[in-house]
Amino acid sequence: MKAAEDFLLVVLHAHIVAAGKTLLTADTDMTVTELSNLIVSRFVKLWKSNHETNSSMDGVFIYASSILTLGLLWMGFHDATKESDGERLLTYWKFFLSIFRKTGRKNYSIEALNIQLQRNYLLSDREVAQLIWSRGINTRGQQGCNIPADLFMEHLNRRLKSIIKHKGSNVQPSSIKRAARSIGTVHQVCQMFESQLSHNNRHPYLSFEKDFRLILDTLLEEDVFLTKPNRCHVTFPMDKGILETFDTKNSKL
Repeated sequence: MKAAEDFLLVVLHAHIVAAGKTLLTADTDMTVTELSNLIVSRFVKLWKSNHETNSSMDGVFIYASSILTLGLLWMGFHDATKESDGERLLTYWKFFLSIFRKTGRKNYSIEALNIQLQRNYLLSDREVAQLIWSRGINTRGQQGCNIPADLFMEHLNRRLKSIIKHKGSNVQPSSIKRAARSIGTVHQVCQMFESQLSHNNRHPYLSFEKDFRLILDTLLEEDVFLTKPNRCHVTFPMDKGILETFDTKNSKL
């Protein structure tokens, strides 16, 4: 899973740089913020457009824009999780509702809809505050190190299962109950031990520079962020982005 996320980040970073290089010329004088805003306004497609453009005939441009759009949503969602920004997280869930519905992920669509219904109609003010600001947990005590609360529970469950497994034939309801009651303390001790061990035996991270350069050179060579009519990917034919095709008036779960 981590390898897939790392590769997705490399692909996304290459698309961001390629989009920036496409917009930048030798006589262009823009700040990083101005260039970022221009990339978003030109290539990020978050809703249905009211008018047709030349890009609607260019499947390669649409595919590259879709990678940029969905990738930035994914990156922003994870950043909001790390910063425990509950308001921003629920904003991303609105977009995810459209994406899950359009891609046929019914259960995820229902979950995304439930979150919006609970926030706006079903829960009290106190429960809404808990829904917004209790979606993550920080086990390191450092800024920007939050993880989803359900992921933390998965970590505890995995450690508890490991404890029960090592009891072998001594597994009894009473011993399982004691292990469950002490899992929080056991988890903290194990984390401290693993942290000290990782400092002493730090493994070098693999460099993705070669992969990044290869993807970036390919994107620039193919001019994926320039509109050229009648282009398309044979494997991924697209005439519009996912969010551009979502019908907000006639959608049904």
